[in-house]
Amino acid sequence: METNHVASRIDHTLLKPDTTLEKIKILCSEAIEHGFVAVCVPPCFVTQAEQFLEGSKVKLATVVGFPLGYSNSLIKVEEAKRAMEDGADELDVVMNIASFFSGNDKEILKEIQSITQLAHLKGKQVKLIIETGLLSNNDIRNACSIAIKAEVDYVKTSTGFNGEGATVEVIPVYRTIAPAVDVASLTQQLHDGQVAVVTFTSSSTVRNFVELLGGRNRVRPLLAGLVVACIGPITAHTAEEYGMTVTVMPDENTVPALAEAIVRHFKEGARVAVSTRS
Repeated sequence: METNHVASRIDHTLLKPDTTLEKIKILCSEAIEHGFVAVCVPPCFVTQAEQFLEGSKVKLATVVGFPLGYSNSLIKVEEAKRAMEDGADELDVVMNIASFFSGNDKEILKEIQSITQLAHLKGKQVKLIIETGLLSNNDIRNACSIAIKAEVDYVKTSTGFNGEGATVEVIPVYRTIAPAVDVASLTQQLHDGQVAVVTFTSSSTVRNFVELLGGRNRVRPLLAGLVVACIGPITAHTAEEYGMTVTVMPDENTVPALAEAIVRHFKEGARVAVSTRS
C-alpha cells in the first residue's frame, strides 16, 4: 500500500486533557503536510482548528460524550449541534456503555439515531466509538448491530481512555455483522437500467458503494447514463474521485433539499452535470 494511500485514511488526533491551542495548531499543520484525511480535536478548539485548516482538504472532527459516553442524551445532541455549528465535519460519538451494559439497547439506538440524522441532514459524518476493550465479542456484535440500525458512517474501537484500547483481534468480529446485500441482484438491476438515480448522502456511502460493487472499474460502466445525486460538495468530490459524473447537487446540504433537487431534475428533464472541481 502506497504511503499517500495510508495517509488518506489517518485521523490525526489529539484529545489529551493537557492539550493546548499551540499543540492543535501543530496538529493541523502536520495533517496538511502529510495529507491526512482529518484531524480530531477537543470541542473547545473546533473553531480555531477550522481556521488553521482553512484552504486545505483536511476534514475536521471532534468528539461527543467523550470519553465515558454516559452524558444525558439531550446534552449529547446539543454537543453535536454546537460542534457542527463551530465547523466540525465529523463527529466521534462515544456510545453510552453504562446504558449498554444495563440492556437499554432501544434508548442507545434512539440517542445515536438522533445524532446521526441531525448530522446527515447537514452533510456531516458520524463515527460511533463502542469501547471494545470493555466488551465481549457478542457485545461487539450487538453494538455494531445497533450502529447499523442507526446508520452511522463508521464504527470505531475505542477512546483510548478506557479498557484495553484498539486491537487487531477485534476487527474480524466487526466483519461478522456486516449487513447482507444481494450484490448480484443489485448489479443486474443497474445493468438492466432498472435504477434511474443513485443518491449519496456522505463520502462514506460513496466508498462503501464502490467497494460493495467490486471497485471503481466495475462501478463506472454500471452508472453510465444514470443520474448520480450527492448531498453536498464533499460527497460529490468523493464521487468524482471514483470516476462518477455528479448530475444533481442541492443548494442546501440536507436530505429534503436533495430530494427536491432530484424531483426538479426529472421534472425539468435536465441533463447538465455539476462539478466540484475548479
